[in-house]
Amino acid sequence: MTRKLFVNLAAALACCAAVFLSAPGASAQGGGQPKVVTFEKGRTTAVLKGTADNAHGYTYALAAKAGQTMTVHVTSSAGAAIFSVTAPSGAVEGALEVKDWSGPLPDTGTYLIAVWNKRKGGRAIPFTIEITIR
Repeated sequence: MTRKLFVNLAAALACCAAVFLSAPGASAQGGGQPKVVTFEKGRTTAVLKGTADNAHGYTYALAAKAGQTMTVHVTSSAGAAIFSVTAPSGAVEGALEVKDWSGPLPDTGTYLIAVWNKRKGGRAIPFTIEITIR
C-alpha cells in the first residue's frame, strides 16, 4: 500500500469514526438521527409534534444562515417541555432550557433544537414545537 493511499484511508476512517461517535450525542432520540425540519414552499414556519421524556428527548435539525432570525416556541399539556438551540459553533445564548426564544443566528449551517421533559423522572409527554426562520 502506498503512503498516499494509507494517509487517505486513515483520514477517511477518522472522519467516519468522528461521525459515528458524535451521532448519539447529537440526538436524544434513543440514538437515532435528528429529524430534519423542512419548510413548505413559501412558508417560514414549521409546526411539528413529538413525544419526549427527560431521558429520551427529541432532536430537530435545520439549515439556516447567519443573520436570519429564528423564533422557537414549545408547548405541552403539562407545561414541562423545554428546548435548547445549538448553532454550528455551539450553544446559542439565551436558548438553553427554555419554552420560548427568538434571536438572530450567529452562523450559517445546521442548527439543532433538542426538546425534552424538564421534570426529573418524568413520563413521556407529547409536545408541539413551532419554528420560524426569517
